[in-house]
Amino acid sequence: MSVASGIPDFRSSNGLYATLEATKLTATPEQIERIQSDPSYSLDQHLFMENPLPCLEVNREFILGVRERRWKATLAHRFVECLRTKVKNKEGEGKLVRLYTQNIDGLEDQCEGIGHERRIAVHGSMDEAECATCGARMDFDLFCGMVKSQIKDITGRDPSAPAHSTPIVCESCGAATVKPSIVLFRSRLPEVFFENVPNDVKDIDLLLILGTSLAVAPANSLVMRIPRSSMRVLMNREPVGWHLGLDYDSNDRDYFAQGNCENLALDFMESLGWLEDLKPLLDQGEFPESSATLLREHLERLKKQKLEGQAQKQFQSEIQPQDQPQASTLELKGQEQNNFQSEIQPQDQPQASILELNGQAQNQFQSEIQPQDQPQASTLENRS
Repeated sequence: MSVASGIPDFRSSNGLYATLEATKLTATPEQIERIQSDPSYSLDQHLFMENPLPCLEVNREFILGVRERRWKATLAHRFVECLRTKVKNKEGEGKLVRLYTQNIDGLEDQCEGIGHERRIAVHGSMDEAECATCGARMDFDLFCGMVKSQIKDITGRDPSAPAHSTPIVCESCGAATVKPSIVLFRSRLPEVFFENVPNDVKDIDLLLILGTSLAVAPANSLVMRIPRSSMRVLMNREPVGWHLGLDYDSNDRDYFAQGNCENLALDFMESLGWLEDLKPLLDQGEFPESSATLLREHLERLKKQKLEGQAQKQFQSEIQPQDQPQASTLELKGQEQNNFQSEIQPQDQPQASILELNGQAQNQFQSEIQPQDQPQASTLENRS
């Protein structure tokens, strides 16, 4: 869902792991060597408890970018927002029960009606801070201020960053283990996931699955936990989830919408009549550039189609003079049809076809259009 926002990812060829220069991290030679062989070790729980600085240095730009809203919620995020704000149940509340996300960017917090109440970040979120020792929360703005002033910038892009890093100390327990509220490798998932799943899946009638491989547990277990009567719709580039029981060929509860999340979300919102709600966000610059471009092109195409339809109707009304009969033979009945045909059909040029004439009328018509000196009938038309 967040690809279109431009957030740097971790695992692509030009992502964080591929470009990480481990020697720039504040770490022991042994720790640096292990990070070089496995960059994901920089986000390991055991390493963080020994030395919290590599994790904070690797995530410094990400943490500060989230606070500055450097990245915007995408069309896919806005689609989920509309599911909460535009679709209501009998009590007048949004039908969206919960958004379970494996993303850690917190972009859904920019959307109305979701926030932390309707979102469960399965792998944690970069827009909160907590102590890994005692679990105490730290104000996010305060945490970001400490990250900016105490953690060095290994990318070299921030001239105001300190030359050396110092740990961020917890105000509650005094441990130097405050970090963004993300799930590090070899650590437990947030309890909020396990606490909410049973009740959330109990009565739902539709599960939407957006942009995922469905390879990571336990988030992928939601596919199997919902009632057997519930529909499951995958919006993804390729079909996945066969190992979880999804069957798009023979199961009438499973559907696969192929494509990227942005285009599919836009198509769904157009079909549901929600595009007008996106215009103010577009005017206010609340979309990432790729999403904004896609939306503008879509709106322009719809506007052009509407204008072309109006122009065609206007053209048709102008080229049909009122003194020319507009009715067709299909619209006339009985005597009116006979009168109309006699007016538009010259008497010296019979227009009726053989299929329209019967009996004596057909013989008479054939004798008029077939010269007697040129026999026209074939042997197939004559009978002995």
